[in-house]
Amino acid sequence: MNSLSMDKVNMFYDLIDEACMLLYDEINLDYLNALIRVGNDIVFQIDDSKITLDTYNKLKDIIADLIDKFNDNNFDINQNGYYVLNLDDYHGLLYIFNSKYIPCQNKEQVTYFFDKGVYNVGTITLKSNESIYIDKDAYVFGSIYAENAENLRIYGNGVFDQSYQERLTSSCYVAGNIKLVKCNNVIIDGVGFTNSRAWCISMYNCFGITIDNVKVFGEWKYNTDGIDIVNSQDVTVKNTFVHSFDDTITIKAYDASLQLEEIGNCNYDCKNILIESCTLLCDWGRCLELGFETACKEYKNIVWRDIDILHVEGYALSIHNGDYAEIHDVLFENIRIEFNGFDTASQYQSSDEVQYLNQDVISTPAVLCVNNSRFREEYDLTKEFGEAVKSLKYISYCHHITARNIYLYYDDRIPKVNGKYNARICIDQIVEGTVFDNLVIENLFINGEKNPVRINLTFHDLTIIILNIIY
Repeated sequence: MNSLSMDKVNMFYDLIDEACMLLYDEINLDYLNALIRVGNDIVFQIDDSKITLDTYNKLKDIIADLIDKFNDNNFDINQNGYYVLNLDDYHGLLYIFNSKYIPCQNKEQVTYFFDKGVYNVGTITLKSNESIYIDKDAYVFGSIYAENAENLRIYGNGVFDQSYQERLTSSCYVAGNIKLVKCNNVIIDGVGFTNSRAWCISMYNCFGITIDNVKVFGEWKYNTDGIDIVNSQDVTVKNTFVHSFDDTITIKAYDASLQLEEIGNCNYDCKNILIESCTLLCDWGRCLELGFETACKEYKNIVWRDIDILHVEGYALSIHNGDYAEIHDVLFENIRIEFNGFDTASQYQSSDEVQYLNQDVISTPAVLCVNNSRFREEYDLTKEFGEAVKSLKYISYCHHITARNIYLYYDDRIPKVNGKYNARICIDQIVEGTVFDNLVIENLFINGEKNPVRINLTFHDLTIIILNIIY
């Protein structure tokens, strides 16, 4: 698929505007209806006897010019997948969700069935062995909550929208589009989620969760993470699209010392988690992250594989061990990351009066970050968690972390170092006495060129290191 330059984009809109004004002047159509008419002319080549032959010929010439100049930007999508069209600008993205159709199975057995139409349902609280089906032409203003439930299924091709429900607290743990607490054997398949008030899809102390073919988009509010996997095990996220404002897919852990009423006591390790075949965009924060909260004994057997990161502002791949967990046997594999010249640096807006000043600052986030900067310095630990921490060899220990086959795509406007592109990797170990070892970076590729490297890193009492791998 080709990208349009801004000159061509401006030319396109100028030609459309010229055609609209012809109809506006000739037959007194308002501008919106003129725009609709022009669109129909482009697609269907409509003749309209209401306009004069001269106007018709001028309109025909404009439309022919449009088709001639922009026909080279046509493209076909012949397989299921999630795509984003941008015209050299990160704003006004067009999502193209070419999803497989998911039919309803045994309608009589579905607890909540949403056929074609618009619904306003508030919060649906699911109990064990219940299900939701949402038709492809259904749009539901509502959210989903389940606690101490098992054997749940939420499926279909429709959309859940939480815009009806405001966030009235600073806590990010309130229910977003869907929140699961202490649930087992849950399938979420095909559904779209938008306008969440907090973390979009979150799970706490859950087991056996499968998220497949899900679309998370239109998340613009503060703290709207995409998918948060908290103190959970045996989780799979696959074939899914997430465009989040904050962290995109993150794996976290809390202990009882936080005393969070919204989620109860979380006390399980994070393990056996697979994230694969996903398309992701992150506006602010980190895209694939373990942490920042890591208050459990162990993270292990975590795989991120075959993922396209189309946009990220903070870090693309991140292990942020902010509490005391031992994190090991983590694999990032076959990850494709795009860096675009039109992606400008973020800026924190503390009030309505603050103006954005980074229009000319191109954002080139770090590829990989492994650190243990602190989420909490002191722990009010129960006996159970105190013993867990005492049994650890090191506090905030990271080892056997592998990033393999990482493909970086830079457009020609990205700044270079001495004529070459720069892949930034940050390692930051600040906990006294702790070791980072067996951190492996294997095969980094720039713009498809085979320039493989392998770096095996072991650090003890490290303050900070930044590796610049330059091609």
